[in-house]
Amino acid sequence: MGLRLKDVVLSILQSNVNTRLTAIQLASLAVEKHPVEYDQKKQSSRAISTDAELRQQIAAEIGSSRPNWQRKHPELKTTEGRPRRYYYSAQSASEQVEVVEGNITSAQTADTTLELPQPREHDLYPLLAAYNLSENGVHSKRIDEKRSSNTRGPKGNKWLHPDLVGLQGAIP
Repeated sequence: MGLRLKDVVLSILQSNVNTRLTAIQLASLAVEKHPVEYDQKKQSSRAISTDAELRQQIAAEIGSSRPNWQRKHPELKTTEGRPRRYYYSAQSASEQVEVVEGNITSAQTADTTLELPQPREHDLYPLLAAYNLSENGVHSKRIDEKRSSNTRGPKGNKWLHPDLVGLQGAIP
């Protein structure tokens, strides 16, 4: 195939400056922009039979080639978290940090009445339990270490119990 994936990805990102796209989104846009070339790739491969498999293969190629592409093109940036997001920016990393820090400091000095009190650990357990239930299907229960028996002397039950336990599945 005469089409180079690096060139396709860079042109997509350059046309969408500062838009953060995942590898699978980039793969979908690449297939949309060059359907004939990628259809040939699908036809020539024994392992790829569907469009979804083709997009997944292209996304894997983008991910594996990323370090080399970033060495050659420093304006190609990625985020740290998963899924990794790709974007094009002419600013260096230090310039981006300065912009973000500049926005934070100006926002902090503009309105200092928005300072919220630091939440206590005990106040966060209901939020954690709700998150565990909604995201992971885990029913959480807090263990109050103050009510446990202390037969081992002072500080004997310090690490006796976890703060929170969970059970995955339905509770009758």
